[in-house]
Amino acid sequence: ALSAAHFDALTSAGRLLHQLSQITRLCLDEPFDPGKAPAGIKAMLTKAAGEESFAALDARLSREMSIVDDLFGRLIV
Repeated sequence: ALSAAHFDALTSAGRLLHQLSQITRLCLDEPFDPGKAPAGIKAMLTKAAGEESFAALDARLSREMSIVDDLFGRLIV
C-alpha cells in the first residue's frame, strides 16, 4: 500500500522517534523541554540520532515530522 519512498520516510521517522523517546523516558520524569533540558540529556539524544549537534537533531526532527504529517494528510485523511 506504500511506495518504497514513503516506507523509507516513515521507517526513518519511526526509528528516530523511538530512539529519542526511549532516552527521554528513562532519563526524565516530565515532558522533554529543550529550553530546560540538561546538556547531558541533549548530548545523549544527539549521539543516539547520529547528529553533530542538538541544533542539527532539532532540524532533522522537524523535517522528518513534516514529512510524516504530509504523508498522513495525503494517505490517511
